[in-house]
Amino acid sequence: MPRFGYVLSFRMHCDRHISRHRLQQPVAVAWAALIACWTVTTACSPAQSEINIPDQARVDTGQVLATIDGDSVTVADLPEEVRARLRALEFQYRSERYQLLDAAVQALLGRRLLEEQADAEGIEWDELVAKQTDGNISVTEGDVADWYNRNRSRLGSRTLEELAPDIRRLLIDTERNRIVDAYVADLERQRNVERLLDAPRADLHNENAASLGPERAPVTIVEFSDFECPYCRVYMETLYQIRDEYGKDVRIVFRHFPLSIHPNASKAAEASLCALEQNKFWELHDLMFNEQRRLEVADLKEKASRLGLDQAAFDSCLDSGRYMEQVTSDMMEGQSFGIEGTPATFINGMPVPSGALPFESLAEVIDKELRRVGRD
Repeated sequence: MPRFGYVLSFRMHCDRHISRHRLQQPVAVAWAALIACWTVTTACSPAQSEINIPDQARVDTGQVLATIDGDSVTVADLPEEVRARLRALEFQYRSERYQLLDAAVQALLGRRLLEEQADAEGIEWDELVAKQTDGNISVTEGDVADWYNRNRSRLGSRTLEELAPDIRRLLIDTERNRIVDAYVADLERQRNVERLLDAPRADLHNENAASLGPERAPVTIVEFSDFECPYCRVYMETLYQIRDEYGKDVRIVFRHFPLSIHPNASKAAEASLCALEQNKFWELHDLMFNEQRRLEVADLKEKASRLGLDQAAFDSCLDSGRYMEQVTSDMMEGQSFGIEGTPATFINGMPVPSGALPFESLAEVIDKELRRVGRD
């Protein structure tokens, strides 16, 4: 999520990737540029949507689109697949509108609070920022190497030596923003600041889904995923990092979105739910992601055997197609909120940019949600 935009931008030679992020805070821009320069994409997507979706977003079905001899043709008369797509587009529009306004308001508030505090101290606002950050930022070679190793799967074939200067600048900007963010939040608490923007939030039905973390955690992350999607495998590592970093403050929920371009993904999704019956969902989840080229039915059964599941019960469950309806239901709900590829993520119902987001991008939204509920 965007922040204030008062820290010097991280410069990269990928302007076409940076230009659409101008309103985002520089660390997000830096990350987007860094990754975009060395990877092609971070999400799997099908050629087209193939499943009808339920009525989960408001659309004016009474809108008159045409008349025939005085008789009205309204949105309600359109085919269900068209109306479903309209609902998804409506939710996407409201979400993107909120993100744009939230970014602009956050930048305006941050700049104004800094300028007013700087005036009170008799200095310029950028001097005030420097006063808070200078001497308080330290990035070691170990920090750079650790970041590189954690994100290596995203960075193509570029070496640590090649990327070290860019990574160092990214980490410095990240820490600078963290310090200034905390300072501005403190200034905000001292003033009568009231936020009036409400984020559109998807009401997701996660009752039968596998999850990690407390059910009543203040932050719930819902991932729609595909076991054959290579970017979902990369993203799995990021979500585990989030779990380790935030502990009981975060719950991670896994939902299914097998794409038509992946022939084994749907059956793999069913297999994971068969494993959930025996409390082995996450074990099979990890094994399938780590062995993505071996996901045919025979491979799934072999994996279940390796994990020590009740083989007869697992095989019967998988062969019966018992969970086909649940997998389809997950896809329908995902599409009703505009999902077209994987991985796709919602944090407390808010959609975040699609794809295998880095830890830093997720952490920023999580921190904002924790502040919102008074857990900062």
